[in-house]
Amino acid sequence: MGMIEKLELLMGENGLDKAALSRSTGIPYTTVDGFWKKGTDNIKRSSLLKLTRYFNCTLDYLADDNIDIHSEVFKNRDLFLKASAIFSPQEIQMIECYRVLDERGKSAVDNTLSHEYRYAIGEYPVVSLDNEG
Repeated sequence: MGMIEKLELLMGENGLDKAALSRSTGIPYTTVDGFWKKGTDNIKRSSLLKLTRYFNCTLDYLADDNIDIHSEVFKNRDLFLKASAIFSPQEIQMIECYRVLDERGKSAVDNTLSHEYRYAIGEYPVVSLDNEG
C-alpha cells in the first residue's frame, strides 16, 4: 500500500479532504494536492513530519510501501515505539495479520510454527535423502 492510499485511509478516518488536511497540518494546499498529481517520491522531510505528527503515526507506516496493512501498531507512534523495542516491523506485521485470521487459519499457523520451531531447536532429526547408506 502506497503513501497516497494510506493518506486517503487516514483522511477518511478523520473526515478530511485535501483542503482540510492542508489547514490542519500547515502544509500548503498546492503541496498536498501535488502528492496526488506528482507522487510522493520527493516529499519534503518537513511535510512528512507534519503528517506523522498530525495523524500520530510512524514514519515507517506512512512512507514504507512494504507495510501494506492498516495496522494500529504502525499508525500509533507511541504503541509502535513500545512494540518496536521488542519486535521487528515484520514481526509486528505478522502479529497484525494473525489477528485477522479465523480459527482455522490460526490453527494452521500455530501448527506450522510449532513444527518449524521443533525442527530449529533440533527436536527432529535431519534425515538424509541421498542413497549413501
